[in-house]
Amino acid sequence: MQKLIIKNFRQISYAEIDIKKFTIFIGPQASGKSTIAKLVYFFKSLKQDFLKLLIESEEKPSELHIEYIKSIEEKFKVYFGSSFELSEKFELKYFFSFEENLYIRLYRKVSLQVEFEKTYFSKIILETKMVSEKIKIFSQKKTKTESRVAYQFYDSIKEKFLKDLQTVSDKVFYDDRDPIFFPAGRNLTVAYPQHFLTLFFGELSSLIGELKTDNIESKSIDLLLIKEFISYSQFLSDQFVGSGFNDNNISDYNSQHIRTVIIDKTNKIIKGNYENKDGTERITFGSTRLDTVKLAHASSGQQESIRILQDIFFIMKGHKAFRIYEEPEAHLFPEAQKHLIELMALMANKTHSEVLITTHSPYILSIINNLLFYNQTIKRNPESAEYIKKRFGAENLDETQNERIYLSPDEVSVYSLGKDKVEQIIDPETGLIGANFLDQVAEEIYQDFDFMYPLNRKEEN
Repeated sequence: MQKLIIKNFRQISYAEIDIKKFTIFIGPQASGKSTIAKLVYFFKSLKQDFLKLLIESEEKPSELHIEYIKSIEEKFKVYFGSSFELSEKFELKYFFSFEENLYIRLYRKVSLQVEFEKTYFSKIILETKMVSEKIKIFSQKKTKTESRVAYQFYDSIKEKFLKDLQTVSDKVFYDDRDPIFFPAGRNLTVAYPQHFLTLFFGELSSLIGELKTDNIESKSIDLLLIKEFISYSQFLSDQFVGSGFNDNNISDYNSQHIRTVIIDKTNKIIKGNYENKDGTERITFGSTRLDTVKLAHASSGQQESIRILQDIFFIMKGHKAFRIYEEPEAHLFPEAQKHLIELMALMANKTHSEVLITTHSPYILSIINNLLFYNQTIKRNPESAEYIKKRFGAENLDETQNERIYLSPDEVSVYSLGKDKVEQIIDPETGLIGANFLDQVAEEIYQDFDFMYPLNRKEEN
């Protein structure tokens, strides 16, 4: 298991976060949900940074330590600003493997300090050294050759070693999932014309470059995440050109039954079927030519959810992913929120992916609680399984192939944030989200009603 320990970082005085199949943060605005999500993404993406450095650097693998540390320091500044703006007592400790005590530690001692557990970086170099050196050898041979056949041969060998290096890196960083951050405001990628997004993407790239050069402290991480998301959204959209959700083939990796469940829940969320014809994205909701709307003119709920749904379809083709979805409930009715979270659970179970969610929605917690209770009930009363599966539309799923919607307590972490406090709210005794917390969410609203009710009755009398 991977784990993040935070001390005195911005509004968070202390937190221990277990990264599980489903990790959820709920809390009011400015409580630190997004900060923790971005920290997790920062550490999760260090693996790809190391791979890039290993391939591109002129240094020998054994001499990469200083260069890698420097790149982490620079990345931290771009993401979170100067360490001088943080508490002198701040500390971040990210365990790539908590069980083996392999971690990276960031803290302030005059300036930002980056430390790996004393044996860990040596282990990383030892595991990756041989493959990375072979890549460089074949890159040099490819560059020097004038023969087209030899060039293609060396290129194919290099590609093989690159895949091998990715596999080795996944192993040594204890994570074989591809991280992507889905920021709030996802409708940006569908509500505006493509030429505007192209210009906006270019302006973002230029602005980010200026921020790095001028050492300007700002919310540059948000610009970076938006830039990455725009690029990934274009990739997702391209996967569906000439097709839609109903005919996008995911059956190579999945049974017809799971495909039916995915399409059914997806259509319930967007109230129609998504299509991408000739590069124009549409939602169709009937059989006639008039029963269609361009995605750019669709409802805000459809626009906010479409990229998440496309991503789920993409991952369900057999990809292993780590996804951070900020406020996935945005502009969705509670029923649609239910179907979306159930799709995420199905995706995570089937592909062994991981999902991290930040939310304001108590409905999300209730939905997760139901999936935990689903698991608990069919274990205590196996005869109930048929009825429960039917209620969730999962009666034809093959659980022996990890086709399941429910979640078990050891797969889920749920944290409540507020006033520098981060609290795990799954009750270890019941395996469910604490009833007190769920009641608390609506308590103030109910109290307002209870306060006014006798006054309302008095007026009648």
